[in-house]
Amino acid sequence: MIWILAVCTMLFLAVGYILFAPFYLEIDSDRKLIRIRLHHLISARLVTKENTLAICFKIAGHRTYIDLLNPERKRKQQVKPKEKKRVRRISFTKAKAIIKTFKINKCYCNLDFDDVEFNGKLYPLFLWLGYLTGRHFSINFLGENNVCLEIRNNMARIIWAYIFK
Repeated sequence: MIWILAVCTMLFLAVGYILFAPFYLEIDSDRKLIRIRLHHLISARLVTKENTLAICFKIAGHRTYIDLLNPERKRKQQVKPKEKKRVRRISFTKAKAIIKTFKINKCYCNLDFDDVEFNGKLYPLFLWLGYLTGRHFSINFLGENNVCLEIRNNMARIIWAYIFK
């Protein structure tokens, strides 16, 4: 009886951790980083090495690379008869509620479009956007492009918004 209670408790804690642990979407052009991570347990990062594109999975300290451009590593897929799938559509209000659950931790955007006239036209828009959001949005005329974005959410908020909105 104690073993069943212990197993149920561990299962409950694992599901609770997955529901309430934050996951992050990080984009940083200075560090050349595009990554999705679940707290400190799981992360997936887009990596470019030697003219190839790969995804680096890190699960509890163990790293695995999957090459996206190497045709030799593609697995053979068995052909199964296609079944008609019921398409589920999400209403606009639910989609809006789900998007509102995402929280922006960091946002820094410094762009140059290599066209002085176009940069001049976008300058007031970026100034207004920075004033409206309280984040750093700017246009420069120096040829520098920097983007740093970190977005946080958890599964519990997404499920709550989907069910009750």
